Amino acid sequence: MSGVHATARIRARADGRGGTALPVLESDGPLALRRTRGDVGEARVMLVGAMSGPLGGDRFTVTADVADGARLRVGSAAATIALPGQVEDEARYTVRLDIAEGGELHWLPEPLISARGSDLYVATHADLAPGARLVLREEQVLGRAGEEPGRLTGRLVVRIGGRAVLDQELACGPGAPPAGTGPPSSRAIVPSDNWWS
Repeated sequence: MSGVHATARIRARADGRGGTALPVLESDGPLALRRTRGDVGEARVMLVGAMSGPLGGDRFTVTADVADGARLRVGSAAATIALPGQVEDEARYTVRLDIAEGGELHWLPEPLISARGSDLYVATHADLAPGARLVLREEQVLGRAGEEPGRLTGRLVVRIGGRAVLDQELACGPGAPPAGTGPPSSRAIVPSDNWWS
């Protein structure tokens, strides 16, 4: 028995009239994409969870490809909740973002919540051409009110012109290796909204 496999794809292109067209807006299974009203020149898309998940064994992939001159803003209608499933296997949620030179992407989903008993690996890969712009927010909540969290591992990789400028991985929850911080002078503070260009 395996989990659900689902893919959502967004492709944004300049429409030649100062706006942004979405020639590709495809999704299946528990991932549903909906175009909503955006600012002038911008395309706006909401990711709507059509089912519970990700559950154990699920494999979700979301891709966004933004071309030169296109402006895309992606959000989600609600928080994503990682839950235990009938399959005792790690769930995987992969996000791939490609922004061409002159393209702009605001990736601003609602928080991801790691519920007790869940096991989720989230990987976000952002590839920017020189001159591309990205605003990225990733917010993770460990457990719901009054409960222990599940196991959550997150990896974020950002490349500009093929060169990695950020590559970090953090594991939290049961079975995760212990974490610590150094003296105050060596702590890294990462804002919830990151801007790269």
